[in-house]
Amino acid sequence: MRKIIYRFSGIESVAESLNPFYYLSKIFFKLFSFLNGKSILHGPFKGMILADLRRGSEYAPKYLGTYESELYPYFDEYKSVNKPTMIIDIGADDGYYSIGLSKTLERGVIYSYELNPDSCVHLQKNIEINRELLNKSIQIQVINKKIENFLDIRDILETHKDYSILIKSDIEGGEYDLFQESFIKSLSKYPLTILIETHLSLEMENNLIDNFIKNGFKTEMIDKIYKKNKIYYKHLNLISRILLFIYWNNWTNEHRPKFNRWIKLSNI
Repeated sequence: MRKIIYRFSGIESVAESLNPFYYLSKIFFKLFSFLNGKSILHGPFKGMILADLRRGSEYAPKYLGTYESELYPYFDEYKSVNKPTMIIDIGADDGYYSIGLSKTLERGVIYSYELNPDSCVHLQKNIEINRELLNKSIQIQVINKKIENFLDIRDILETHKDYSILIKSDIEGGEYDLFQESFIKSLSKYPLTILIETHLSLEMENNLIDNFIKNGFKTEMIDKIYKKNKIYYKHLNLISRILLFIYWNNWTNEHRPKFNRWIKLSNI
């Protein structure tokens, strides 16, 4: 049922799909985006274009530049490093982070792993429509594959072990299967930072963190950031300001489950 609802309404919540206010909000968001153009309005990925407005309830916060803004300071750390950056984006989806980071980084390579073939199509499409905006010194390699164990990325890490390395993982609960202690132990041999979005339960998250700590990683919990709407009014016309004021809470809602947050793990 949830998959059917997601396909036609773009959201996973049954209750939200029955809310008429939500559909009115979607209609007015199309007007808002028509008035303000196709490019992301704010944040580190400002100017980037995402191809499909119908794709998922997360499109609005991405477009406004509020999406998972708690991560933005951590990406800033890679803007002016003395060596090239290598990013492994596990669960790349539509390429929001892969493409956005390739726009902001100075030089390096991004490996975008995405298991869903439909998402890979959107990812490739978004790469093409942003081609002129991307940093020519950053390569994006799209890989339609599930990472099963360390062997799947060993050669990539060995090839780029002198790079500044970031692994970003958002795989909807699959992080607990992937980041087993043997995998973490293998990763600990490389100086790197990992950003993991955790799901499902505090107990599973604690076990995951314990395994990282046992293998020499420092842990930092990343808190959500409250997004103030006033800073987004600049340069907007009157109609857009009114729409943003009325629908702010709906348009910045990332439709996250109750237990869902990011963790930074580093052995640098």
